[in-house]
Amino acid sequence: ETDRVMICGSMEMLNDTKAMAESFGLEEGANSAPATFVVERAFVG
Repeated sequence: ETDRVMICGSMEMLNDTKAMAESFGLEEGANSAPATFVVERAFVG
């Protein structure tokens, strides 16, 4: 109930993995609003 997942990788992988996580009912969060997963965007660009 307190576990979360962090996703990092290429932009294509982030999009695919985020869509898969959302299809399983997981919700994207942030430090200010924790949810079940976050996406690391530090190396994208």
